[in-house]
Amino acid sequence: MQKFRTSKAREGFLLVECLLAMAAMSAFLLLSLKVSQVRNTNALRFYDAYSEKQAQAMAENERTDFEEAGSTFYFNEKGNVPSARTIMIDGKIYIIELGTGRLVEGD
Repeated sequence: MQKFRTSKAREGFLLVECLLAMAAMSAFLLLSLKVSQVRNTNALRFYDAYSEKQAQAMAENERTDFEEAGSTFYFNEKGNVPSARTIMIDGKIYIIELGTGRLVEGD
């Protein structure tokens, strides 16, 4: 049986190759991932206040007024709104749907 000889310099080369390949793949993965954006705290505060007032109207079964971010309207006893609205908070558009009062983020 014939044995293949390897030089001393070649013995650790496979490990280095694997480490370099993993480093390259990691760098590519980091570059390809979308950079996450910091969420808009004003919009989150508005959404929380909106949801709270809508829930309050349904729980108390009575009309509840809502005034926030320069917009004034009310929820009826079922948590619905009488008219649709479009609100802009810090450059983002939010739509309040007619009837259900659902708050949706626009484009």
